[in-house]
Amino acid sequence: IVFGLRLCDINALKILDKVMFDPAYIKRRKKTIIIGIYCDKPDKYCFCNSMDLKDEGWDLFFYPTLRKYYISIGSKKGYSLVKDLPNARKVVVKKIKNKKVLKDKDIEGDYRNEIWDSDAEKCLSCGACTVYCPTCNCFDILDEQEIDLKKGKRIRKAASCQLKSFSEVAGGKVFRESRKSRFKHFVYHKLVYYKKRYGRYMCVGCGRCLRVCPTKIDWVETINLLKSFKK
Repeated sequence: IVFGLRLCDINALKILDKVMFDPAYIKRRKKTIIIGIYCDKPDKYCFCNSMDLKDEGWDLFFYPTLRKYYISIGSKKGYSLVKDLPNARKVVVKKIKNKKVLKDKDIEGDYRNEIWDSDAEKCLSCGACTVYCPTCNCFDILDEQEIDLKKGKRIRKAASCQLKSFSEVAGGKVFRESRKSRFKHFVYHKLVYYKKRYGRYMCVGCGRCLRVCPTKIDWVETINLLKSFKK
């Protein structure tokens, strides 16, 4: 049971479900019960209302009041956990209020705009944004040989598209040589590439990448500024 996920994280799991074909992942997901909780105090980095989140993917969802929780049931697994609790009245839930808003997500035609340069100059390619992002799923495969040279093991290791080595192929060619190309790939994967294939944004508006960035890059405000200039 995973308890306490906010709606952004639950949406992130649904996004990962589209791209994680690993049998081990699928097996664990089928056995997992998701219990969400309403986010009543989003911080200054959250912009989840801008990302068209879906109110689904959970088995139970908790709505806190002063002294109790109202529980919404989203699946048979969820119902089995609360079937003996008393029924409650319907509750009107207020929409989460975000201080931050991504005003326009249509950035496909703005890839070569020079406005990205200012963010790219601040970027350290440290990969913090991808480590904390709930939808980033890039990995590398490593073969480790045992000391007896007779056996070994193949492991999957987390990786980041922000690292120069990530796009390196045989022969030493690096397809994203510049820091700017790697930074823009992160943003465009979240807002353009994934949506073209699966019909929804990969970003869930949790704001973690903005929150942990050591140089305080705010690509949401960059896009808002870009769109204001175009108007």
